[in-house]
Amino acid sequence: MPKNRILTLLRDNKPKEQFDRKNKVVEMFLLLVVVPEGGDKYVRDLLLEAEVPCNALFSSRALGTASSDLYEVLGIEDDHKRLISATIRLDTYLEIAPKLEAKFKASRFSRGIAVLLKMSGLYGLSAYKMLSSYPLPLKTSEIAPEERFMEKKEAIFAIVNDGYSDLVMKAAKEAGARGGTIVHARGTGNKETESFYGIVVTPEKEMVIIIVEEEQKDTVLSAIGKECGLLSKGQGICFSIPVSGSVGLESLDSGNGEEGN
Repeated sequence: MPKNRILTLLRDNKPKEQFDRKNKVVEMFLLLVVVPEGGDKYVRDLLLEAEVPCNALFSSRALGTASSDLYEVLGIEDDHKRLISATIRLDTYLEIAPKLEAKFKASRFSRGIAVLLKMSGLYGLSAYKMLSSYPLPLKTSEIAPEERFMEKKEAIFAIVNDGYSDLVMKAAKEAGARGGTIVHARGTGNKETESFYGIVVTPEKEMVIIIVEEEQKDTVLSAIGKECGLLSKGQGICFSIPVSGSVGLESLDSGNGEEGN
């Protein structure tokens, strides 16, 4: 039986192809954490302390999108952020979520957010074993999934040409979104793509990540699409992914807190 295959990660332990019918296929998640510049070391250390493989961690520069008056209220001088991503198990998230929450509430300079996205597939048995087989932090029975860390939301991703992220956020906020995070990226447009769509695909891109309530998803997606869709100058593509859990997003419910994460 070949080792490299696409593993379907399902809770009911009935994947289309099990690498070993005697073993349970563990659910895997992508954790995204947005913190102020300089705050990523704490997050990385926390994940490494939980023995998450170091090659499953990534950190990149990002920008917040809160209005200047909000930064003044929060005492934040700039909007520079760090985006940390990690592939982890659910038990690891439940272990570190209270620690992240405590860190985010420690001071106005350490505020951040974390969202958990469920992975539905993974290519390669070796990759799966490496990402999932690190030691358990506690006995499963000792890890209680606190409701506040498992609230369902939606993560909207909008990928647009460089310089159009402001239009994305303007449309999203008018549709009810609180704020987002901008990550600079580079597309891979080629001549065939340009010819097929009849448009010039620019390589410089901006990816905007916006967290909204489930009932807001369609409204925000529609607003972004109308303003920065594929046939606009922004040449944007937007989609949403369900959020399995979150930390630091109380502002979406209360209307108070940091929009710009």
